[in-house]
Amino acid sequence: MIRLAKNENFHVKCHDPHVQEFEYGLLDLKSASKETDCIVLVADHDEFKDIDTKTLEVRNKNIIDCRNIIDIDKWKELDYEVKILGSSEFKASFSSL
Repeated sequence: MIRLAKNENFHVKCHDPHVQEFEYGLLDLKSASKETDCIVLVADHDEFKDIDTKTLEVRNKNIIDCRNIIDIDKWKELDYEVKILGSSEFKASFSSL
């Protein structure tokens, strides 16, 4: 997923509290989210289920949950655009491509 994003010239920052070393480098959550346009969750760690949104310093409030673990209503109440991978809403957003 990271390689595909980079091939499309996206700037990717990574955070995973369970990984010590990673070929793309790792940041703490605050640094990884700083000035981002979209958060993409690809792991279903318990830490990601209850992210303290006050620690996030995003530029644009978008989140894609590839594991269906977040509290959608909580994120929407904070004005995030929420997409859940596999949901009918997510599939519909790509049907016109």
